[in-house]
Amino acid sequence: MRIGRLIMFSMVALVVGDAGAAEVKECPAPLPKNGIDFSLPCFISRVPPDLIPAGDEKVYFESGSWVLSAGARAVLDQQAEILRRYPTHPVETIGFADNLEAPDSIEKEKLGQKRAAEVRAYLIESGVSAARIAALGRPWPSFIPRQETEESLAAMRHAVTRISEP
Repeated sequence: MRIGRLIMFSMVALVVGDAGAAEVKECPAPLPKNGIDFSLPCFISRVPPDLIPAGDEKVYFESGSWVLSAGARAVLDQQAEILRRYPTHPVETIGFADNLEAPDSIEKEKLGQKRAAEVRAYLIESGVSAARIAALGRPWPSFIPRQETEESLAAMRHAVTRISEP
């Protein structure tokens, strides 16, 4: 009897797991008065989780620079194309600096702000409304590397574009 229940539970878990992975839909708007219907997989956020694909949300900079490279402009062109499709969603560009180019938090924030402002300006030139884009610099690193190698420092020098709900 216990083995039968275990097998039945495993089959239900597999069916539910497959259904959830197959298609995730946005929850109905407005939400029902008695809450979310958990019988159907959905997400509450009105922003699809993969609006900007992973890896395409960041652009990288040379040490001490806020000038956009050709590769960064190509990534921003893709971002702008997506952002133009969602004209009511607010956007933040957040700039970061590495520990060597900006040793203290004030310098990190200033350099990050310059990088974010450059990204913002490029997105505006690409047809995204200026009113919906904020540019921010952060006084802390986006991550703390185990070792400060050229590779880890280069990964810290970036600006990220984030989209939120309208």
